Amino acid sequence: MAMLLAALVCAAVDVSLTRIDHAHRAAEWLLPLEAIAGYVVWGLLTWPAARLIASWTGSRFVAHLVVMATPVALHSVLRDALRNTALLSEPRTLIDVGLVLGTALGALVLCHLVTRRSAQPESLDDTRSNSGAVRVLGATLGLGAVVAMAPGVFFEGDATASAAENTAEGERPPNLLLLVWDTTRAQNLTPYGYDRDTTPQLAKLAEGGALFENAFSTTVFTLSSHTSMLTGVAPTTHGTTMTNQWLDHPTIVPLLQRAGYRTGAFVGTKVLRASTNFLEGFDVYDDLVDPPLCDTRLWGMVHDVQAAAAQTFPALNNNGNPHWFETLQRPADDVLANALNFIEDAEATDQPWFVFINMFDVHWPYLPVNDAQALFVADYGGPMDGFTFRSDDYPDGYQPKAADKSHIVDLYDAEMFDLDRTVDAFLSKLDLGNGETTVLMTSDHGEGFGEDRHGEQLWSHEHLHGPQTRVPFLLYAPGDIEAGQTVDAPVSGVDIAPTLLDFAGLSDTFTWPMLGESLRDLTVTEGRKVYLVDHDNLEPGYDSAAVILGDYKLFDLEGERTLHDIHADRLDITDVSAEHEELRGILDKALDEFLDGSVTGGEMTNVDTDVLRALGYMDGKAPPPKKDDEESESDDDGK
Repeated sequence: MAMLLAALVCAAVDVSLTRIDHAHRAAEWLLPLEAIAGYVVWGLLTWPAARLIASWTGSRFVAHLVVMATPVALHSVLRDALRNTALLSEPRTLIDVGLVLGTALGALVLCHLVTRRSAQPESLDDTRSNSGAVRVLGATLGLGAVVAMAPGVFFEGDATASAAENTAEGERPPNLLLLVWDTTRAQNLTPYGYDRDTTPQLAKLAEGGALFENAFSTTVFTLSSHTSMLTGVAPTTHGTTMTNQWLDHPTIVPLLQRAGYRTGAFVGTKVLRASTNFLEGFDVYDDLVDPPLCDTRLWGMVHDVQAAAAQTFPALNNNGNPHWFETLQRPADDVLANALNFIEDAEATDQPWFVFINMFDVHWPYLPVNDAQALFVADYGGPMDGFTFRSDDYPDGYQPKAADKSHIVDLYDAEMFDLDRTVDAFLSKLDLGNGETTVLMTSDHGEGFGEDRHGEQLWSHEHLHGPQTRVPFLLYAPGDIEAGQTVDAPVSGVDIAPTLLDFAGLSDTFTWPMLGESLRDLTVTEGRKVYLVDHDNLEPGYDSAAVILGDYKLFDLEGERTLHDIHADRLDITDVSAEHEELRGILDKALDEFLDGSVTGGEMTNVDTDVLRALGYMDGKAPPPKKDDEESESDDDGK
């Protein structure tokens, strides 16, 4: 009973803190139930230590409470310091550790004194005897814990972050739907001329609107790229990077909200969690991608212990993602179902709506459903699977062959096909034909599948080369954009913000200079330059940047620059600087000016490195990664 009471109290505190951390979510019963179950298991594991301490304190309840809560609290205050050892010597860290240990020791000493004073002399050595005061305290705390975890008692919670301030006047502006297919490279899509029909439904949508043939992501990290989409500025301006996962730049969402739009965000990855401040201006920010327990302090400790153990015991590695039931992502079916509910509620009002949706399905690992796999995946007997280099079965030191690369592409294409029909089922429930909704579809970055560049294989999205940065970009706006249009001029993710504002009739409402320009009329300013930058590296030596003008791209990797034809040389292999000296000079100057105010590496800020490694963003830059390297860094996330 003492252990159960202690578990209730610990769960209540953890649940309350978790709800405060995620105040944008509606409170529910699943979190407290999961937390109680988790602390009961933790209490059983720590039972021997609690019994030993109880022999001195005279209270099993207090012993269990201290033994269960102290390690979780210590891990919580030390978690950042364990990843950035410089923080270990910070005064704040030392103070936090001192408070935790002091509280634990103080509770034990106080309990010892109370029980000795109140116990009968003959029962002082009887560990089963507790003072009446301590028993009453335990019972009271246990009852209070149950009440505290009840939704709506002390912390109600609300899925609504804020409310629209005004109602749009005059003609109703169109609804705005921003669909981001995470990790989607344009060259593997049907409307971009791929020789496999991976996205037939997307092709139909493109036929009804405008397709941009040469669209590029601003960067190759999910959070940085999405931030550029909603701010209209480059990562060098908004400053949100892998080492600074905090949005501190205004976005267009509050502008839409103040103009009367109902605003909702529905994301499929923890990289876009609300704690990055990405939720500003959204009436609803839906970012629950894993069971609620995964946001508690208890699970944070369990995860880190498991991840550390996986480095010593490969059996715990779980294909480079050492989590038992935390995947850091959720399927598009769940994301789109919640988005549809929001849209249906919004349709019942007179307000237009803006909905941003991120779908993470084709991101690593590549694990297509069976029927899609049957259509696209050929027979294969090699060592590669959908977990690629991080697979438990990947041979040490093995270099992927052509058949291995083809197999990974097959798996990716099958996932793309499944996502295409999932999105089509969602769109079919919207009345797009009435001209009241504008759809903008794009991706945050592409993906490399072993393309050879000067003997180096391009994998994942760790560089700024063609397959990793050329992304889909299409506009569907019946009555506004004539069907079947194509645009060849280079465009970028920074163009999304001004384009959406233009459709909403709010082009003159933003108060910061945007690098992007509206594409509503399908024209691009003559001589316009498109910039790409990768400052999302834990080691600044891997930073790179590029500028595109017309058919040419100047690529910069730590000061070494080369000029390439983006149509004939998607992998940036052939340097044509000698043939275009004047153009090279123009682009050199443009890139220098762009980088003058760049934000590079530095001390990590608001960084959840568990998310980064588990998704593959901290696996290093040397493809293909060796298995032993993967095992040593597989407990956190990536781009």
